[in-house]
Amino acid sequence: MGILGERLGRVDVRTLRPRISLVSGSVTRQLRADLPARDVVVSGRFGALETWWHTYSEEDWAEADRLLDEAGFAAIGPRPFGVISEGERQHVLLARALMSRPELLLLDEPAAGLDLGARERLVSRLGALASDVTSPTMVLVTHHCEEIPRGFTHAGLVRQGRLVAAGPLRDVINSSLVSACFDVSVTVGERNGRWWSRAE
Repeated sequence: MGILGERLGRVDVRTLRPRISLVSGSVTRQLRADLPARDVVVSGRFGALETWWHTYSEEDWAEADRLLDEAGFAAIGPRPFGVISEGERQHVLLARALMSRPELLLLDEPAAGLDLGARERLVSRLGALASDVTSPTMVLVTHHCEEIPRGFTHAGLVRQGRLVAAGPLRDVINSSLVSACFDVSVTVGERNGRWWSRAE
């Protein structure tokens, strides 16, 4: 099995870490609640959890501001990470992950716990990134077809830790395979690049 052109088991994974960014609840739990959102974003430049560990250039701070502005959240930059909404936090974490200019971006259930509006804003942002040729390769982990953004091309279905299907999105995200994966009868559909599912 390989990642970023390297074969796992034959490469020191520590050399891969700077090339990979992660958006995950585990990152949220490690960040200080009183850290300003802007500081959270810039800390991603070196994958740190605190800004005092490294020196950041004016260009780094400008990039953090640009990433927040691009996501439509420039106004929350000075606010403490712990008091902004869950949806805003996910955009801050995404901006933080992009700060290091990774080659691979791992998204571990980024829409979990978000209300409909926040989920759709995040999925829309991920879709915009997917359509940008300068964006890193993205891998999204989700339990919900509705959270698959436009522009994603491939999928894998995992059941009890084993890969049961993988390939182009339209070949994998279908009623038969999704029903088998989750052990519940569902109908899966797609309209204008967005997916949905419902129990039968």
